[in-house]
Order: sequence, then structure tokens, then C-alpha cells
Amino acid sequence: MISEEEADDIKRRHSASLRSLPGVLGIGIGKGSSGEPVLTVYLNRRLPRPPVPDEIEGLRIQTIDSDPFEKQRFPNDTKMI
Repeated sequence: MISEEEADDIKRRHSASLRSLPGVLGIGIGKGSSGEPVLTVYLNRRLPRPPVPDEIEGLRIQTIDSDPFEKQRFPNDTKMI
């Protein structure tokens, strides 16, 4: 099983190529159904699916269809803690 540290290294090595695929919104490390690290690729549900592999260097890839991310705004009088 791949460790979280190894998963982070794999993510670092392959982020640029995955982000260059049309429709990829973001990339992160998540947990699979049995708790193992997985590379999570967020895809724009409004665009055709890009050819994302099932795994990279033995790390399974999970895709999540999403709307584009939006920056959250807080009212001027709200402080972030």
C-alpha cells in the first residue's frame, strides 16, 4: 500500500500534466473506500471528460464531477479565525 507521503510525492510529480487536461479543476489527496490514499481529480461537470488514467505509479485515481470552484466572500464585518 502506498503511504500518504508517497502519494504526496506522486501528486507533486504529476500535477502539472493532470492540470493541463481540459476540464480539470483541481487535484488533491483523498482516501479510498478502504482508507488507502488516492489521488482525487476534480472535473468540471459542464465539459467533456478528459482522459484521466485509472492510476499513476500505483496510486489509484478517483474522479469527482464538480461545478467550477468559486471563491467564498465574507461580509466586511466577519473575521476569519
